Parts: sequence; structure tokens; C-alpha cells
Amino acid sequence: MSTPEAPGGNRVRVGLLQPATRRLDLDRNLTILEVLAAKAARKGATIVCTPECMLDGYAFDDPAFQADPARYCVALGGSKYARSCSDIASRLQIHVIACMSTVEAESPPVYRNAAILYDPSGKVVGRYFKAHSTSGNMEAEFYAAGDSFPVFDVELGGVATRVGIMICYDRQVPEVARALRVNGAEIIFNPSATNNYARGWNTRLLQTRAYENKCFIVSVNHAFPRLCGRSLVAGPSGRVIARLFPWQQARVVELDLAAVHAGEKHVNTRRPGIYADLLRER
Repeated sequence: MSTPEAPGGNRVRVGLLQPATRRLDLDRNLTILEVLAAKAARKGATIVCTPECMLDGYAFDDPAFQADPARYCVALGGSKYARSCSDIASRLQIHVIACMSTVEAESPPVYRNAAILYDPSGKVVGRYFKAHSTSGNMEAEFYAAGDSFPVFDVELGGVATRVGIMICYDRQVPEVARALRVNGAEIIFNPSATNNYARGWNTRLLQTRAYENKCFIVSVNHAFPRLCGRSLVAGPSGRVIARLFPWQQARVVELDLAAVHAGEKHVNTRRPGIYADLLRER
């Protein structure tokens, strides 16, 4: 377990679930989720997070997926996969951030790149839909984009904690992490599906998001061979305090929220009244 950034304060234990997923194999990926979540819970995790679109293995661009998206997208109201994620959270008595492609039964159906937050009773207490995708990416054409940055109040091991979620490319847009922080997030989870973790710039980007917002960033990726693994946690000082190897694993990291509270005065130097230009479309 990693050494926290600062002594004392309120400590919480978060679990990074880094699975070696298989594209289009929801049943296999669900089994891996259950195994890794159980390992993290045994190590003391009170909340765990999966990578982006873990259940389908981030496979939206596969021809089979596009031919029959309803087969691979989870209907939150009645899917066995949604029920299984709920059961995992209630059985292990932990919070679970389960990432998946979802479908809303409208005409035509609406597909989302989603992170669903289950509480220890198995109840859905939060949903986040990915807001940003790379320009020209097929993903942006398939998934309906989210349009809000909610922050969720959870109790982690008796510690009242506020968590936010930004999915993969959302981290490239500095306003996302800042909006989550202004809305009160102390820990921002960043489920991802990328090989960019093999490049130094991506690590520096996540360090910057943590430093400029004085909060923890917990970024979770798919393991090798699906992608490159190397999930990480960056603290309010900008330092990487935990880094995973490429292969499948469950890692638990203890975070001291006192380090977040100590940095709040720096976040409060903002002057929102002069940022009107940020609302202009180019």
C-alpha cells in the first residue's frame, strides 16, 4: 500500500481495478470485475473503480458491436449485468464505480459511455456520462455526450467524502477537473481505455490536473494485453503516489484527505467573474 501524502487527517482506501478485459465478452469481464473487487475489498478498499467501458472491453468500434449494439450495451433498468454490479457492491459492502456502455430505451435508442456508482447496499447513487471525445473520433458519433459534472457524497470507512468522475479524454479538457473540484470533489476518478499511459506526457497531464486542483486523481486503465495498464494515483502536490504495472491486478491505495483540505485556499484564488471568454464558442 502506498504511503499517504500527509500525516494525520481523514484517510480513505480506494481500489484500482486493472483488468485484462476481452472485447465483446461481457460475461468474462463481469467475472473479472467480481474477482478483482473482492481482492480489493479484502485489502480494505471502501470504493473501487474499473476502467472505461470495462464490461464490453471498450469495443464500440468493433463491427459486431456496431451491428448489434443492444447486445453489448447495458440497460440499467433491467439488465442482468446491472443487477450483477449491484450484487457485487452489496455483497462486498463497498462502493463500486462500474464503467460500461449503456442504452436508454428511447426512439431511436440513446447509447452512453457511462460510469455508474453503486453504494454498499447495491443502490445506484450516481451516474456520469463521458462529455468529451477526441475530435473526429467514431466514439463521439456513437455515444451521446454527457453535459454535467456531478459530485457524489459518499461515506468511505466512516469518512464523509466527495467524489467526481471524468472519463478518459475528459482529462484533456482542464475545465472538467476544475468544475468537479469547484463542485466539491476531493477525489476525481478517471476511468480510461488508452495506450497513452506508456507515454510520459499523459502522466504529466494527470499530475497537473491533481496539482492545479489540489485533489487526488485516481486514473484506472485496462491491463495488458488489451491495453497498457499503468494505472496511477496523483496527489494534491502533483506527485504520483501509486503506479501499477501493465498486468491485471487490484491495488488499494490509502489517501489522506487532509492534503486536499490544506490546498483549498489555493483553489479559492480563482476569479470567476472575469472568465466570460471561457463560455464563448470559437
